[in-house]
Amino acid sequence: MPVETTNGEKQSKQNKKEKVLILGACGFIGKNLQNFIVEQALYKQFDFVGVDLAVGVKTSEGEYCKMIECNLIEKGRIRKLLEEERPEYILNLMGKASGDDLGELIHLNATFSEELIKSANELQENQRPKKILLVGSAAEYGIQKQFPIREESELNPQTLYGLSKVIQTQIFKFYRGRRGAGTTVPLNLVRTFNIIGPYMPRSLAIGSFVEKIKKYKASGEAICVGNLESRRDFLDVRDVLDAYFQVLLQGSPGEIYNVCRGRSIKMQEIWDTLLDAFEVKGAMVVNGASTDVKSCDLDESYGDNSKLKYAFGWGMKLVEEKDALLQSLRAVGTGHWPLT
Repeated sequence: MPVETTNGEKQSKQNKKEKVLILGACGFIGKNLQNFIVEQALYKQFDFVGVDLAVGVKTSEGEYCKMIECNLIEKGRIRKLLEEERPEYILNLMGKASGDDLGELIHLNATFSEELIKSANELQENQRPKKILLVGSAAEYGIQKQFPIREESELNPQTLYGLSKVIQTQIFKFYRGRRGAGTTVPLNLVRTFNIIGPYMPRSLAIGSFVEKIKKYKASGEAICVGNLESRRDFLDVRDVLDAYFQVLLQGSPGEIYNVCRGRSIKMQEIWDTLLDAFEVKGAMVVNGASTDVKSCDLDESYGDNSKLKYAFGWGMKLVEEKDALLQSLRAVGTGHWPLT
């Protein structure tokens, strides 16, 4: 019901939009999220606030998401941000996906999540968010003997990145265990498998493939791409974001959800699709010594998405991986897929 304010304006508490705070809003997933907000008309339901170190790299759709430029790693900064913005929901996309400095990876991928949860818990009860969503990774599972990989499968990371995400999971479980005492905000965690989409960095295999193909077309030099026999579970970034929002808004507190397609595709098929998309013909040298495939590379990895499907009726918008690849490649051709 509308109420009279001191300045004579009428406002309706029922119509007030809830606020979603996006941490790491200008990274690979964050930039796709800015577009997703518009495509799904989510800005009609929620107010969005994005935070990152450099908001100047927001997409053309970023006008629907208020941007704040700041260093969230600074001591006390996240607490101050929560006090100022008072979001109902928080999506934590902060982190680093590669590197050989374990301390840095733990700091960005795990310690920050703990600081976020702790800061939210320290707010007055009526100012606490309704939900915080942490983003984990399939890298936590590492080498497995049984497929598909389920949420309760043993965590066996084979990379420092995967290890740092396992530490985040342990932090999540610690605070989840305190939920019964009413001492923590509701939490969920998603473990995301391999994502395809615009703005993919070259530190990921497909981003590296694209960069090398473009160099080949310019110079004709042989390409080294490594082992193409391994298989991975790929999912379009829009389906990933759809899953994130369903878990954020409807997920049962304390639960972990796999975000995956549920079947794998050989990297050779990904490579061939990229060559077709770039209209590359003729001989191409493929050398297994490339750093695109790391020494810890897995032969097979695909997840079980049944928990996500049964909980929310979630389903993938794109039927074939190649459809997603080709759509992403159109973004490359127009210069909207920076390889960073």
